[in-house]
Amino acid sequence: MTPPNKLEETLLQVDRILHSRGCRKTPVFVKSIEAAIEVSQVYAKEKICPVFQVSNVTGAGHDFVRTFLNLLPASEGDAEHFDPTQPNYQAMLHCGAVRQTVRIVSIDHPQNLLRTGDRATVEFEFIAHPEFVKAGMKLLFREGKTKGLGVITKLL
Repeated sequence: MTPPNKLEETLLQVDRILHSRGCRKTPVFVKSIEAAIEVSQVYAKEKICPVFQVSNVTGAGHDFVRTFLNLLPASEGDAEHFDPTQPNYQAMLHCGAVRQTVRIVSIDHPQNLLRTGDRATVEFEFIAHPEFVKAGMKLLFREGKTKGLGVITKLL
C-alpha cells in the first residue's frame, strides 16, 4: 500500500501538472461507477482529465477505468476504413531503446501493400537521423490503430 503522505504528494503533483500552462486541464477524480459514466459522456467536450486511483494489488478502481473506457464514444476515424500500409507510409518504430518515425521504402509483397494478417519483408528508412540497430532485434511499428511486428533481418 502507498503511504498516505506519498499518495497525497502524488495527487498534488498530478493536480499541479494538469493545471499548468502546458496542459490547462481540470482533473476529475473518478471514485465511483457513476462518476466514470458521467466523465465518459463529457470527456471529449470539456477540458477535463479523469484521474483514477487503482490498485494492482487489490484491483480496486479497475472497474471505474474499464467503465470509462467502454463508454467513450467512437470517433469518426474509428468507423472509417483502414488504409493499407504501403510505400511512403510513415509510422513510429520501436526497437530496443530506439523510438523514431520511419518511412516504408519498399514492401516485398505481390500487391506492394500490407493488410491485416499479411507477412512481408519491409524496408524502413529513419526520418530524423540514423539509429543503432542490429539484425535479429525485434521491432514494432505503429501509427494510430495500425501496428506491425517484426524482426530486423538485414541492415542496408
